[in-house]
Amino acid sequence: MRFAFEHRFPAGPTQVLGAMIDPDFYRTLALPDLSLPEVVSARDDGERGSLALRYTFTGHLDPIAAALLGGGELLWLQEVTVDRPRGRASLQVSLERQPERLHAEGGFRLEETADGALRRLEGDLVVGVPLVGPRAERLILGGFSTRLDLEAAALATAIATATDQP
Repeated sequence: MRFAFEHRFPAGPTQVLGAMIDPDFYRTLALPDLSLPEVVSARDDGERGSLALRYTFTGHLDPIAAALLGGGELLWLQEVTVDRPRGRASLQVSLERQPERLHAEGGFRLEETADGALRRLEGDLVVGVPLVGPRAERLILGGFSTRLDLEAAALATAIATATDQP
């Protein structure tokens, strides 16, 4: 299922891209139905960088959906890779076990605006389970959208707070 989201930030694209791979920000970011993330890897050379996180789903999951997604703990990996000179980033999300059953890929474009930056994310979410995949994709995309909006709002606040400090 195709998705597209937009978020505005009170800083330029380079600063937003840097914040998107700040492990300290994500270590304390509480999102609904998720554990605090475990930082799997982080690197940043000033122009390019990446951040990989492991999340555990802590919310309620329909028993049939849980069985289709492999049962047990629902763990997934999320990796963001940024390219500051190009004003772009990529996103990859997949189940840790059986990634073919649930994965998403997307690309971020950041554009300078009069008051900061506009981040556009476009990509695809795939539930690779015959017959129920499209319905599951719609349900999952709702939660994904909510968490992206909350993450963006918290990131905008963190950027504004950092910008206000001497």
